[in-house]
Amino acid sequence: MLRAFPHYWRSLWRHGLLSTGVVALLAVNTLYLLGSSSPYAFVLLAAQAGIAAAVVVHHTALAACAGIAPEASAGAWTRGALALSFGSPARGTALLGAAVSAVLLSLVVPLGPLLLGPSVPVLLALSFADPSPTGRNPS
Repeated sequence: MLRAFPHYWRSLWRHGLLSTGVVALLAVNTLYLLGSSSPYAFVLLAAQAGIAAAVVVHHTALAACAGIAPEASAGAWTRGALALSFGSPARGTALLGAAVSAVLLSLVVPLGPLLLGPSVPVLLALSFADPSPTGRNPS
């Protein structure tokens, strides 16, 4: 498991920097909008929540795509993640629901959201993305 870390690090460090910038920008925008009394603040706050949800779903699918095809490039992982997360409304909604519910349900465990929060949605994304047969068709 740890032997694969350098490969993933070299492939995804630019993506990680961009994602960190997006999350920081969303946090700053959200804090500003929460303190604003403008009538448009609520609409813009809802847009921030939608963008944050899309980022969570995309990164969950990205982890699954990188786990299924570790030899692929970061661009292939990103394309696969976009198809996995946004190719079907049902899949995207299920991934978002798993991400939110895993964090909420693991709040009772110390360090639960840190340990269980990301793993449960990624396992669901892996089950959606796995191309191997799962025994549904025994022939």
